[in-house]
Amino acid sequence: MNGKGCAIEPSQVASACTAPVPKPGRLGQNFAIFDVYSSPMTYPKPDPIWNEDPKAVLAEIEMRIAQTGVFYAGSGHFKALAALPANVAQITSTQIILLATEIFDISALSEVPRITHLTLGKRISDISVVRNLCDLEAFDAFIAPLTDISPLASCPRLRSIVSLDVANISDLTYLDGMELEHF
Repeated sequence: MNGKGCAIEPSQVASACTAPVPKPGRLGQNFAIFDVYSSPMTYPKPDPIWNEDPKAVLAEIEMRIAQTGVFYAGSGHFKALAALPANVAQITSTQIILLATEIFDISALSEVPRITHLTLGKRISDISVVRNLCDLEAFDAFIAPLTDISPLASCPRLRSIVSLDVANISDLTYLDGMELEHF
């Protein structure tokens, strides 16, 4: 540790944390997941501090976005991530996975309207921002404690609700008339 909560010195960041732009693979083009079969991960091994220190993980994620345009927080290596990165508008990938994070406010995603796939984490209960995601095609909220899904009705391209915990949702009529291929 360098005394600032980081496992590597700032001078080592550029060389230690570089990654290629994901190649189209079995997961498809423009996905923010590195396909282990076609694109080797070149980041250093996950640092345990990313599961403990929100500032350290936020700095790591912001650096990765600046370098690659990719934001992926679904691997379980970024559990301490409690906020969306300040450079969220620089995200070029079209899939956002917030599954294994502590993020609860996703309003900044309005700066990334080209999102086509969104996976929510366990602390996200307000999805009003999806009204601004006109390209959203797939939505996954199997662990998110949602009570209001009305913003989904504003997504004209939404074709797939991968999973949705409906235990606390009182009104599912917002889905009526939507041309969902998967629900």
